[in-house]
Amino acid sequence: MFPIHPGRRLASHADFCSATLLESPDFLPFLRLQLLDMVHGVYLKAIAMLPVRALRDGHLLHSLVTAGHCYGPLDPVANVVINTIWYDALFPLSKDVASKLGAADILDARSMHRIESRSIDGLVAYLCRPPSTLGEQAAVTLLCRARSDIPILELTNMCDVAQAAKHPQPAAFGEFLERGSVPELYQLYCHARVHGDPDSAFERIKMALVQSTRVAPVQRCARDMDSASAALERLNINNAPALETLSARRSFFMSKQASFRGALESLLIGYGDHDPLAPLYKLGVICGVTSETNYRYTSVFHANFLASSDGGLSWKLFFAEFWRNQPDNRIEEPKKSFCCPIPDDHKYPGRCVVCENDSSVIIHPQSRKYYMGHSVIFPLPVSLVADTEELDFDVIYSSEGGGGVVCGPATGGVNERPLLM
Repeated sequence: MFPIHPGRRLASHADFCSATLLESPDFLPFLRLQLLDMVHGVYLKAIAMLPVRALRDGHLLHSLVTAGHCYGPLDPVANVVINTIWYDALFPLSKDVASKLGAADILDARSMHRIESRSIDGLVAYLCRPPSTLGEQAAVTLLCRARSDIPILELTNMCDVAQAAKHPQPAAFGEFLERGSVPELYQLYCHARVHGDPDSAFERIKMALVQSTRVAPVQRCARDMDSASAALERLNINNAPALETLSARRSFFMSKQASFRGALESLLIGYGDHDPLAPLYKLGVICGVTSETNYRYTSVFHANFLASSDGGLSWKLFFAEFWRNQPDNRIEEPKKSFCCPIPDDHKYPGRCVVCENDSSVIIHPQSRKYYMGHSVIFPLPVSLVADTEELDFDVIYSSEGGGGVVCGPATGGVNERPLLM
């Protein structure tokens, strides 16, 4: 399908195995970045296992970046898949918001970073909880060595783990994990995918999740657990100017998305024309875009996206670089936009000032034939995304009924999403 790379090459193998280096507090940020690279690959593979129509048109991507945590009793990819579908089934997006957005991709790569970072927080909380004596650094080191693949076998007090990971519904999610039926439900989904189309498999597992769910505790999301609530409060959603601002933000997002998809579809056509023997690919889901503007106000964009050559039965990870507002070619030679698949044996993500400058993980080709691909100046590791930082998805998925976003069941109303039993 596509690779799950082992992470950034921050040190030699000998150095990485050095106990002195691993125990140094100064090395913890590098270890977390190493782990984030691995977890990012997990999420890309999980997206490829979910139906594109549900991801974009059904806004399953919103459930994934909100509550698709990678910890649980299964392997990390399977955990993301089943946890995402569970949240979408029991806490669906209001039809009012969905109808105003249409299909949506992940344009801001930081949305992926935040859920990936929170998943790591959950895994660390699980490894460090009593009676364990592990500290954060030892837990992160263990996760790096296991490539984040540490199934949770002791499914008790999972609400505490979910709270540490800032899950929007920690009590309900903890109760779901503790039931012990998650492996069987995931096997049902995999079997349905093999013997049917992805959309019918998705609907079947959603129905099974709803039918198997007992009454669970539900909370109104705490402000630090749901960034959309903070976004709503900043917009002061009850007044007309704020509603106009929200509408404008959504329109801008959709316009930008249409522009990006048009550019990527054109590049895919060009890729097929360049190599007549290559299969014809169709654009699926955009998994993140970063950009940089230089001194001539020329913008360069780097993107990862999934494309399929067999009608969506399998997906290939692509990298793309495209340009906007290029200067007069009499002054400067125009840059060439391109896209290329990431090889299945891709073990080391190329590094890039454009993407790492804002702490975004975009998987690059090893050839480094992209803008600033040969630069030797890279920023030091920084915190990827503050939990209070307002992102695209936090705003465009905000409801307009006032009173914040309800992340649990109630009856009726735009903001009230019923928990089906």
